[in-house]
Amino acid sequence: MPKPIKKRVIKKGVTEKEVLTFYEILINYYENNRRFVHLMIGAIVILIALVLIVIYSFRSKANEAHEIFYEGYKLYSGLYEKDKDSRESLKEALERFQEAYKKKKSAQTLYFIANTYYKLDQYKEALKTLDRLIKEFDNEKEITSMAYIKKATILLKQDKKQAALKVFNELYALKDNPYFKDVALYEASRILESIGRNDEAKKKLEILVKEFPASPYRAYAESKIKPKEEEKAQKEKQNKTETKKDTSKEKPIQEGTQNKTDNR
Repeated sequence: MPKPIKKRVIKKGVTEKEVLTFYEILINYYENNRRFVHLMIGAIVILIALVLIVIYSFRSKANEAHEIFYEGYKLYSGLYEKDKDSRESLKEALERFQEAYKKKKSAQTLYFIANTYYKLDQYKEALKTLDRLIKEFDNEKEITSMAYIKKATILLKQDKKQAALKVFNELYALKDNPYFKDVALYEASRILESIGRNDEAKKKLEILVKEFPASPYRAYAESKIKPKEEEKAQKEKQNKTETKKDTSKEKPIQEGTQNKTDNR
């Protein structure tokens, strides 16, 4: 039995009458709620204006902060200020950097503030600033790693080797941060060697060679590791040679004893 043919349902499009009806509804709503609609439109306009003002203000502050920072950098690096006393220039640079940081917080600006304190021999302030940078800008991996290195450098300057070693170990142990880990291993090995912990120093260099084959410190690390390995191999060879000599000396004695026994 043939199946009945279903009639195709043709969807009706939106008629002009329906469009007009919708338009009429809007007009009617506006007429009945004119005050409310005006308030809503006014609120939206004010909100957009406020957003634009905030964006403009932020950009303006960022540009101003950048200009002040550059003024500080010129003083810090001695550009155009060669006839001026270097410490006075650094003090002025510090003021500029601090002013720029107030305008716009930046890891780079904070790093230069710490560096300026360091150059002015204000190590306590420099360390405090670096700790602040590490804490507040931990998402900026590269400059955070630089802060760790600078912190350890200051501690070494104060002859605090154990504290500096701890900082380098912390830098190496950072997760999701690939920057300057070979430097951390290299510097840690040097500190360990200077305090007589040679085996630990060697392990640091072995890790450096294994994990960072492209590091500029690899050649140094290999030069420190290989002589020790060669020395160890030479000692083992010497021990084997001495063992063979001892064995060869025992054989004639045994043979002489055997001959005497045979003669009897």
